[in-house]
Amino acid sequence: MATSEITHGDGRETQRLNILSGARSVFARKGWSATMADIAAAANVSQGLAYRYFPSKEAIYAELLTHASRLKAFEQVRTMSGTAMERLRFLIDHLLDLDDTHIEFFRLSVLTLHDDALPSALRAQLEEQTEAFRSLLQSLIAEGQQTGVIVAGDPDQLLMALLAFLDGLCIMGIQGSDKAKQHFPDADIVLRILQPPANP
Repeated sequence: MATSEITHGDGRETQRLNILSGARSVFARKGWSATMADIAAAANVSQGLAYRYFPSKEAIYAELLTHASRLKAFEQVRTMSGTAMERLRFLIDHLLDLDDTHIEFFRLSVLTLHDDALPSALRAQLEEQTEAFRSLLQSLIAEGQQTGVIVAGDPDQLLMALLAFLDGLCIMGIQGSDKAKQHFPDADIVLRILQPPANP
């Protein structure tokens, strides 16, 4: 293959990833109501160019779900060693990293999961991924309770509290001011809600 062809191919892939990145950001802020015009603006490309790479926002969203299913942190936490609390810390560190893509993937999942306008095929895929993530957190909470590193109590209630906390932080991280981002909490602060009380 000629060098110019390789360069052209690399440029196309870069542009494609740029559009996906813009779409991820827009979906994380607007949910399913985001339009192709919104996506093109976020990627700093014309709407016509965006359509040249993707036939619809449904196609973009489907690809984003595929990317989300392959996020390294979610894969690593399933196989890494360490206590349940250490693995939760690793996962939440990635999820709340404002320079990482996990925070936008999490927020777009929350925003679009209960949107009636989301096409049924995409909803099924999203529900499957969301359930896998919830199950992962649930298993880490249960394991941590068994080993004493996570507070006793109803694991479903702890999971719900943790998810609500994370969702609120993701909103602040994505839409917040620079001041809010400057004081953005880390995983250790989040995980205090799961830590057993210190012995008197």
